[in-house]
Amino acid sequence: MASRCLETQLGVAGRIGEIAALKVEDLDLDNHVSPRVNITATVITPVGEKHSRQLHTQDGVDGPRTVIIHEWLVLILRNRALLAGQSGLLFASRNDELLDPHTMRESWRHIQEAARLGGMTPHHIRKTALSKISQVF
Repeated sequence: MASRCLETQLGVAGRIGEIAALKVEDLDLDNHVSPRVNITATVITPVGEKHSRQLHTQDGVDGPRTVIIHEWLVLILRNRALLAGQSGLLFASRNDELLDPHTMRESWRHIQEAARLGGMTPHHIRKTALSKISQVF
């Protein structure tokens, strides 16, 4: 699942917390113009508390955005939607609860080491995706 989270992060240029917060209701894969994902929330972990889904992104009221996605990501997200539990989360724990962004970063570290990607972080994936998007426009 970690690789699917990272692929989704790359496909929407989202932050780890935004990917962890994605729900089936955020998908508009059959849009008549082009498939899209609505980024409307993020996962936060206040000090000493359990992580929760915050109904806005890190950017506050200006944060929600709609991202047009490529067909390769549509296939991944359709599959994740079919696997979603009652919570509707696309990427959930075994108990159908929010994934902890810290755990997602740990998974990334294991992938990074196995692929010998040096000091690359999840934020590098976001920056890479945003660079590619800005080149298109």
